Amino acid sequence: MATTINQNKPLRLGMGTVQQSAVAPARAARLRFNGIYIFDDTLAELGTFVADNWGYVTFPIGQYTYRQWQISLMAPAAIAGVTSARSPTLHYVNSAKIGDYIDSIVLEINGKSKWELKASELYALNGYHNHDITEGVLRMVFGSPNLHNNDLVEDAYQFGTAGLRQVRLRVKTKATWVNGMKLKIGCEYAPVARPLGYFVTTSRYNVTNPGAGAFSVTDLANGIDFSSIWVQGANILDANLVIDRVAVFSGDYWQLRSLNESWGKDQAALGTGIMLDAFRDGDSIGFDSVTNSDQERKRGADIRLDLTMGAANVDMTIVVFHCGLFAEQ
Repeated sequence: MATTINQNKPLRLGMGTVQQSAVAPARAARLRFNGIYIFDDTLAELGTFVADNWGYVTFPIGQYTYRQWQISLMAPAAIAGVTSARSPTLHYVNSAKIGDYIDSIVLEINGKSKWELKASELYALNGYHNHDITEGVLRMVFGSPNLHNNDLVEDAYQFGTAGLRQVRLRVKTKATWVNGMKLKIGCEYAPVARPLGYFVTTSRYNVTNPGAGAFSVTDLANGIDFSSIWVQGANILDANLVIDRVAVFSGDYWQLRSLNESWGKDQAALGTGIMLDAFRDGDSIGFDSVTNSDQERKRGADIRLDLTMGAANVDMTIVVFHCGLFAEQ
């Protein structure tokens, strides 16, 4: 059965009909602001990074509302098949190769890990959302651009930092890290003090599937809404996400990939993986989840991910993306 690595508090779920869990329009409107966005690649404070160790990137807080961060890795000299030269002194590690030198990227808010992906997973996720269009750049996108089509929702999910004590990235390098490599972090932000409202966090699971046939994961987090569930691994034939006897997703591997393609997602970027994506609508009505006003059942929903496997897979990973008000996560 699944092993939780970095599980947050749990899908806000319940019985009966699947309902839409959209951003409250009135609250989203209050989070909107008019003004310019600034891009700065010197804003973040970079710590020391050495091979096979953790390093930190610290971001200013308060009057900073972030729309996206851009992560680049610079090599001290050209590496054949790995870097692209932007000038005689700028050697960007190609996007697909950043994962050869960086293992994990973890977002910490007030000292607690709230979002975690492998660098290789962030590259794949960027491709899935059609964000990774510039070689040598990995994007962490909060509200914009193009995560949602509805401007109101894009604004609502931007990363306001007013009232927070600390925001930083914890970055785990690999043993292959080359001495002299440097991170470069670009920040797109508005100089506006706004509290952290709606946000996306993650829960992460490692799963071992013993063989072909039916396979169930029953300990996915419950209690907060989800935006998508990313199942990484080969040999998936069929997937069914059942919540309190409601089949939220049910289809074979190719049907579910086609569903996402119809909303403009790049399935090839996921490799053999599959995304059960409730964000696919691209606007406020895309935040489909299961809601329940019965407080006694909210924390005890029956959540089951049933997979049909064509063969054993001992190295599967499931990442659950949770959405909604940060205080409730």
